[in-house]
Order: sequence, then structure tokens, then C-alpha cells
Amino acid sequence: MARRVALKADQQDFNQAAQVAMKMFQLRYDVGQWCQGTVLQSFKNYNQLPLLISTAVDEWEKGTYIEPNCFKRIVGLVHLIWRTEMWFPRLCKMLGIFPEAIKRLRQMLEVAMQRDDQMGSYTAAILSRLDDYKQRNFLIEFAKRHTELAQTKTAIWQIIGFAYVTGNKKEIEKARQWLAPWRYHDGCELWIVSNLIIAIERSRQLKLKHERGREPGRPAAGQPGSICRGKIL
Repeated sequence: MARRVALKADQQDFNQAAQVAMKMFQLRYDVGQWCQGTVLQSFKNYNQLPLLISTAVDEWEKGTYIEPNCFKRIVGLVHLIWRTEMWFPRLCKMLGIFPEAIKRLRQMLEVAMQRDDQMGSYTAAILSRLDDYKQRNFLIEFAKRHTELAQTKTAIWQIIGFAYVTGNKKEIEKARQWLAPWRYHDGCELWIVSNLIIAIERSRQLKLKHERGREPGRPAAGQPGSICRGKIL
């Protein structure tokens, strides 16, 4: 299917290429990184990625099923829909601030919560991208408004846990408490367990600081103990 998309794109038949791509996105199994990448690159070669992403998002919002891993890739490129409408596209890209994409993702979030799978894959993908767009506080508020959902759906629980770990000193203890029941989350990934260890260590260091009056150390990026998150793209 991916090769057929590439053929249609080379023939400049982008609408047909998008239709074939949608059929691939709707398959009930993970088609893999190669197929996803080939489809996206086929449209990117002709500056037609916004057409594909817009089509996929519109169809998904209408109720069309999209395989969760494909959905993650699509959500990661939502900002491209407005590439010609933004006043300062280069500045927005540099700062990671995409106001129209953020607005659309928040709208999609309402749909995702109603249609999500057992893991919360759709909602987690959207929340993760919002975090990339510097919307961490929104994630924390989301967890407070939808506590049961955030705590029972493993994929959502992981993203919220990551948001807490990357928060300020006052939220470190909250991160430790949030991630503590990781054993009871089916499908829990190892990167979130690593973040629990970091939260425990930082909580311990904060207590030492309070007792001794010194600043706790922070792990350097790329060093053992660095905060990590599962890849979205």
C-alpha cells in the first residue's frame, strides 16, 4: 500500500494518494515505521503533507478509525495544516509554539476521550503533542479534571506522569505518588519506571536540601537518571 501511495504521488494524483494512505491508516494492525515513513515522505517530496494530514484529521473526527501508531504520526504533524496561514511560521517552529495546532488538538481531545481504546492511545498521543507545544500546565489541569480517566488508562497515565516529573520542585512528590502503582498498569513501558526512580531520587534530595539547606543535584541530559519519554514520532 505504501508503494502505491508513492506511485500516485509521483503521478501528481495527490487526492488518490491520500485515499490509499487512509486505507493503510485504517488497517487493524501496526503497519510499521517504514510504511508510515514512506507515505509521509511521498507527500513531503511534493510539499503536499498538509493535504494528507488535513484529510486524515478530518476523517478521524468524522468517526473513521485510524490505527493508534499511525494516529501518533499524524498528530505530530498537525501544525503543518496552517503552515501558509501563520504570520511567523519560522519563529513558531523555533519556539515550538503553534497556536492554531494547539486549538485544533484541544478540540480533537474531546473526540478522543469518547472514542479511545483500552490504553487511551488517542488521548495520550494528543496530550503528548500538547506537551511538546509547551502546554504542560494544560496536561496537569486535564489530570485534575479527568482523574479517573488519567489514572486508569495506561497510555494517558504515563504522559501525565511525565508531565509531573518535568514540573517544579513542589510537584516531585506528586510525580512519585502518581507513578508508584506502575505494577498495576498493563502495558506500562520501562521509560516511565525510569522516571519513577528519578522522582524518588529527587524527592529524597529535596528532603536533604530541606534538612541541610543545600540545593539537590539534577541529572544532566543524556546521563543516567535523565528524564525520558516514549517516542511519539
